[in-house]
Amino acid sequence: MAGFRQCIRKDKRGGYTYRVTVNGVPKQGACKDCTTREQALAFVAQLKAELRNNNQPLKDVPVITIGTLGENYKQYTIARNGDIKHVKSKVKFFNEYFGENTPAVNIKRSDLDTFINYCRTERNYKDATIDRYISALSKMYNNAINDDVLIKNPCSKIGKLALYDQNDFKFWYEEEVKAIKSVAPLWFKDMIECALIMGVRRANIRLFNKSWIDWDRKMVTVPRKYSKSRKAIPIPLGNKLKDIILRNLQDNDTEYVFINRQRRTPRAEKTLEDYLKKFCEQAGVKYYGWNGFRHTAGCRLADNGVAPQEIKEYMGHSSLLVTQKYLNRRDKSMVTAMEILEAYDD
Repeated sequence: MAGFRQCIRKDKRGGYTYRVTVNGVPKQGACKDCTTREQALAFVAQLKAELRNNNQPLKDVPVITIGTLGENYKQYTIARNGDIKHVKSKVKFFNEYFGENTPAVNIKRSDLDTFINYCRTERNYKDATIDRYISALSKMYNNAINDDVLIKNPCSKIGKLALYDQNDFKFWYEEEVKAIKSVAPLWFKDMIECALIMGVRRANIRLFNKSWIDWDRKMVTVPRKYSKSRKAIPIPLGNKLKDIILRNLQDNDTEYVFINRQRRTPRAEKTLEDYLKKFCEQAGVKYYGWNGFRHTAGCRLADNGVAPQEIKEYMGHSSLLVTQKYLNRRDKSMVTAMEILEAYDD
């Protein structure tokens, strides 16, 4: 099916006209009884739906509301990856702020600017968090556009609010990792080592499932439903990682690799963070959070000359822009530069 092309213009009398192409057939005329651009957009959206319905006028066409966009987005997310925990919270927030029954075409760029300011001042959200909310809202509108019930996304021209700050990129040096492992019990050291080898997030280590392991092909594959980028992450199964897994599978009849031996369940995220804080304090190392191990793994790959595209695939990044932060570290290159300059004997 050919895509829709549309053009809406305001005429000299204050009304609006449209020109659209549906399945290669051009059609133009006046947007009847439309005094605002938003009304004209809704008129053309309904017209396109009628044209798709074999030119039969649609009776009692429901107004596309923020609530409708949210419910459709939930269904889209379920069909794609089955995990809607974060989507549900965002949809609820949009319904509370904009109003569940507010027509989607009434949301303008100025409303989004007010929304961003509200998130910053009233909710104290960081720009990175607000970016995720705007991204979710944009996906809600894009889904409606793909279904031909809306033709405009008010989020389309909003750029990224959060600028990457190298100082926010936390990782441990090799000596610091050794210090942490020196005071940690074996089960915790195994989880650290697994995180450093696989380069995955805390949730992936905590919920590391036996079904992810393909012993014959020597691969571990993190399913896309457990991946932040929503794509499966294949990781080669080396000898060191294999030894760690086999050690933790002894007397383990659960589906998980790492468990609390007394409760036979994975340890809670807060429990892992509390243990890490404790061991960092005992080792005299600054606490960076569990994701510090993932960052450390990425930095080790970059420091040893692994190509950016290969780092991207290994770490499961959504794009090379995410991978770039591992390549922008200046500390090691600056130490190398210092050593070069100090080597001169004038």
